[in-house]
Amino acid sequence: MAKEMPKKAAEIAAKKPKPKQQQPLPFGTANFVALGASILVIIVGFILLAAGSMTVAPFLLVIGFSIMVPISIMLGLGKSKSAQEQVKEPGAKTN
Repeated sequence: MAKEMPKKAAEIAAKKPKPKQQQPLPFGTANFVALGASILVIIVGFILLAAGSMTVAPFLLVIGFSIMVPISIMLGLGKSKSAQEQVKEPGAKTN
């Protein structure tokens, strides 16, 4: 029984979870700039709506909510590299 203890300790030590690689943020600078512009358009739309504009305000709100916000989320969607491609790059950290 005394001989089995070190083996079990080695097995437990081998099962420790490895630290996860830090993933890059899914949104870049372009996403945040486009989102800020869409929020600005939406705010201007609500201000004009409160002022009584019934022509320009709804147009700005529809453009802001239905076009600009989705575009700001989808900017650069297909440009990101997969995890396997990032590992293959020279100088990439491997655990």
